[in-house]
Amino acid sequence: MNPVIDPVDDPINGPVADTAIDFFVEPAIDLVVDLVIDPVDEPVTRPLLKSPCLVSLRRHVPVYLARSVKCFRKSANLLLCITLLVCFYSLRARTQVSLTDQSPASIDWKFIETDSVKIVYPSRLRKKAAQIAELIGHYSQYVGRSYDQQKPRKFTLILRPEMASPNGFVTRSPFRSEWYSSTTINPFIGGLDWYQALSIHEYRHVVQLDYFDQGLASTLNYLFGDTGLDLAQVFALQPWFHEGDAVWAETKYSDAGRGRSPRFLARLKALMLAGETPSYDQFISGTYSNELVNHYVFGYILVSQGYKKFGADFWKSVLERSADFPYPTRITQAFERVSGQDFFDFYEETFNDLKQVWSKDRFSNLEPTEFSEKMNPQYAGGSLYFVEKDLNSFSAIFRMTKKGKEKIRDIPYSDMFSRLDFRGSHAIFVEQLPHWRYGFKSFSDLVLVDLKERSLKYITSGERLYNPHFNISGDRIVASEFFDEAHSKIQEFEISGERARALAIPGLDLIEAVPTSENRVVVIAVDRWGFKSIILAEFGNQNFRTLIPKTRNNIFWLQHSAGAVLFEAQYKGYSEVFKLDIKSNTVFRCTHSKIASYAPAFANNSFVFSEQTPYGSRLKKRPLADCKKIELGDLTDYNYLSDQPSDNYNNFETNRSYDLVNFSQNTLETQNKENSKNSDFEKSADTTTQFNEGDYGSFDSRAFIPHSWGFFVGNGFGLSLLTDNYLGDFGSEIALGSSAEENQPFASAKFNFKKYWPIFSLVGEARKRSTDEMRSEAEVSWREFYYGLDITLPYVFQNHLYSGEFELNYSIGETLTDELSLSGLSLGSRSDTKYLRQTIGGAFSYAKSLTPRSLISPLSLEASMTYEDVQAQQLELGRPGSYRIFGKKTITLPGPFLNDGFKMEFSGQKTREGAGNYQFLPPQLNPLSYVLSRGYTYQENEQFVKASGNYVFSLWYPDINLGAWFYTNRIFMNLYYDHTQLKALLKNSTLNSAGGELEFESKILRFLPINLGIRYIHRFEDSAEGGEMYLATQIDLD
Repeated sequence: MNPVIDPVDDPINGPVADTAIDFFVEPAIDLVVDLVIDPVDEPVTRPLLKSPCLVSLRRHVPVYLARSVKCFRKSANLLLCITLLVCFYSLRARTQVSLTDQSPASIDWKFIETDSVKIVYPSRLRKKAAQIAELIGHYSQYVGRSYDQQKPRKFTLILRPEMASPNGFVTRSPFRSEWYSSTTINPFIGGLDWYQALSIHEYRHVVQLDYFDQGLASTLNYLFGDTGLDLAQVFALQPWFHEGDAVWAETKYSDAGRGRSPRFLARLKALMLAGETPSYDQFISGTYSNELVNHYVFGYILVSQGYKKFGADFWKSVLERSADFPYPTRITQAFERVSGQDFFDFYEETFNDLKQVWSKDRFSNLEPTEFSEKMNPQYAGGSLYFVEKDLNSFSAIFRMTKKGKEKIRDIPYSDMFSRLDFRGSHAIFVEQLPHWRYGFKSFSDLVLVDLKERSLKYITSGERLYNPHFNISGDRIVASEFFDEAHSKIQEFEISGERARALAIPGLDLIEAVPTSENRVVVIAVDRWGFKSIILAEFGNQNFRTLIPKTRNNIFWLQHSAGAVLFEAQYKGYSEVFKLDIKSNTVFRCTHSKIASYAPAFANNSFVFSEQTPYGSRLKKRPLADCKKIELGDLTDYNYLSDQPSDNYNNFETNRSYDLVNFSQNTLETQNKENSKNSDFEKSADTTTQFNEGDYGSFDSRAFIPHSWGFFVGNGFGLSLLTDNYLGDFGSEIALGSSAEENQPFASAKFNFKKYWPIFSLVGEARKRSTDEMRSEAEVSWREFYYGLDITLPYVFQNHLYSGEFELNYSIGETLTDELSLSGLSLGSRSDTKYLRQTIGGAFSYAKSLTPRSLISPLSLEASMTYEDVQAQQLELGRPGSYRIFGKKTITLPGPFLNDGFKMEFSGQKTREGAGNYQFLPPQLNPLSYVLSRGYTYQENEQFVKASGNYVFSLWYPDINLGAWFYTNRIFMNLYYDHTQLKALLKNSTLNSAGGELEFESKILRFLPINLGIRYIHRFEDSAEGGEMYLATQIDLD
């Protein structure tokens, strides 16, 4: 379990309950909480209350927390038996890194250290690593000031060089930060240099986590390691505090930051202009009724207002009180203790003030509608195309016709990473794609849309490309390409995807280009300080003419026609459309927005664009004659800033002594050269800093130091130790405890080697076994020792809106058993047995993405099968070997209405027939999907086959809360029919049941996501009817 700070949240449902701090995208390390029910062998139709439960906390493995209450009665009467029980039978902390979250094995890793940071990086990025070390050293003097930390905690930073999505995060298990090597390819982080922004934002998270390690939170750290701190953090704090405070810091300690970009607060302004402030529970727990803002935006406003109203040390005091005694809702109570004001009065006051200031921009005569966006308009082939999405659908390309809009097709569209450019009968955009093996490698490839055939085609593979545009004739494409040396150039492609020419200019990252002729392009360029400029460049040479000089203005999205360029830029608190005359360097303002105007495109003597409204966005068209000349300096030299909340909520000055602008340029521009004798980084004579470079391998000391420990093991009690190295390619799990399944002692050790493909694990285990013979009350017990090798071959793929995974597993090992006894009678040493144990399994999934309101994938296939074989190698009086085959297949199909669907499940198991065979450990059963038909408890068997049909549909999006105790945002229904054929000791049984499940998607105490379910069951075999209540929760602690 480990918090990762900075995920990008579901735009509809808001933040998940996570504790990992990252910059854009949620990292792949997470702690989830679910429910698992221990199997109990009972008569199949036993009409009892039966509710063993266990809780486990682990990363990437569901942690189940639930109690289900089951009551059955003969059909004449229905016994109302609905009891809400939550229990923590077993708290299991398994915080290992995902099996695939590594970088490619071919990378040559190095490290350097300063007083502030240890940076682990690929050798090809040594210059960039030195610059980042200087940046962190510089900002370490300032970023901790409001927490009275003059020298924040030293931390380890991993530079991941091959990720297509720009991001960064801070997390535990072990404590580190990870940054994805990138540049400012989009406008969503404001006008800062990418690494400058991370040096402030992520370092602020380091400060937050370091300062939180006090009081009871620190005690939990001693008791459980990183697991304890993560739990304390999830209990006491909210993601909006972490992210809002970090955005506040990146704005205060720089001359840009997201707080100075009106784009950042645009959707919040739209919500305020809609007239009704979303409730606190809607913001932190999500809603299906509207698109809200994520916790970066929400938190920035609350944190900023707290600093403004209560002083510079206010949030330090709140954080200190929260850490002293962490519990759910603690942050709001700590707020009230420190401020003397009710938190919810403060909340209402803050957003009412914003609403009042922004009220001058109200839209007149605009009818309220459900959220919908129309984006990216552009004329091509005489038709107007655009992208549209709402809460019930995917983003899709549409064409306007005389009869109205005509849908072309759904696409995986992300305004954050790529808009579409249209020309003739084609459109082009980029799509983010995963690497087939390594979680820390991804791509951004070109996708060509045939508007007539309505088809998509990847025309590149394995690239990192952004912001593509067609040339004038439409037979070539230019795009910004980010390459391994951490720079961006303009790359030209044939429409088939073959590379053509490239344009690179030393000292500049070229993040977007639009052709103006056969050889010339207008380019948005970013210098090493993060300043943007618009230049006119030419393929074949490195000379260029500056059209708009360097600025922190958030310039984006170029469109060219007849010697002029349209683009987006910020101006006086709004995102506006501007026109630039290339020949005269004259700038014209073309829109006067109430919130924002985006994605302009020429339309003969007019232009079209997307205008943000309180209910999404709409398409607008204006004559170019309406564009009015402004001074070029209005877009530079900070003249574009206003005194409005949209870009100046805190009234920070733009130039301070700690700002990068005044940071000695020599510090960052020094060329760090590798010393041929000792591989030291040497600085030029004007600095005294020297970085000693060393090799970094998988087996450094961090790999053997436990980062988390606990007293809950498996599904029972014991001691567990977890280790991982910083790169996530080696780790171990050591456990000593008592199993919940059989209530017997065991010890185990597992060492995971995750650097290569395949993935290897060395496993050793010793345990006491005890179970009942099938259809008998005789108890069999024995000791069991196992050692072996596990091999895993993962494969991940994606095809537009569909994504898939395939995993093949094989394990081989030797099992030794002794001390066999039957009902307490020892069978002696002649019963000692040696077994060869092999397991082979495979899993496959292929699923279409979900829309914002989807309950299940509209089209998916999941299949898995496992074969276990135990063969006795030495056998006298022992138990003969056995085998077990288990398989499961799930298919989902779209339903007849919006957001509903059919789910069909097929599963089965077969073991060697007869009693006295080797018995496998019993499976763990999910209470929400019985192994057998719903209403029938699990029993040992030789074979079963099960088929289930489900129809799931939404009923209501209520957004109802009962104070801090309970909030629900969706109620949905599932109708089901289950059929099972079961065989045990030559006795065949047919188990059929049907009924319905009513589920409330909810959150308890504003931190625990819960699905509260009420299930009605009718059993056909004995005409029994009953009901049960169940809880299931998934908590993401990263």
